[in-house]
Amino acid sequence: MIGRQTFPPASIAAPMQVDLSMGLDAGETEAIALALERNIPALLIDERRGREAAEQKFITPIGTINILELADVAGLLDFEQAITKLRATNFRVALSVVNEATNRCRRRRGQNQVL
Repeated sequence: MIGRQTFPPASIAAPMQVDLSMGLDAGETEAIALALERNIPALLIDERRGREAAEQKFITPIGTINILELADVAGLLDFEQAITKLRATNFRVALSVVNEATNRCRRRRGQNQVL
């Protein structure tokens, strides 16, 4: 978890150079290239191979589950309700990742029931 850092607003841009040797989808490849060009320390990326590639380039990968957990901590949403809605989509994530985040949220609320 990164904590409560602020990041500049998002914008649409294309990188000047793209490293196709990473073997990732075009979107992930371009996102990593752009983060490198602009010295952006963190990147929203969920796919395991993309996360590993980002880490190899010293970019911190932040996943959707982490974003939802941070939003729960900030009181912006209820994590478990958000996960229920997310599961109704085609988003895939390991159950262990969801359970760990759910347990952290429950502990913060003082709930003893864990998954």
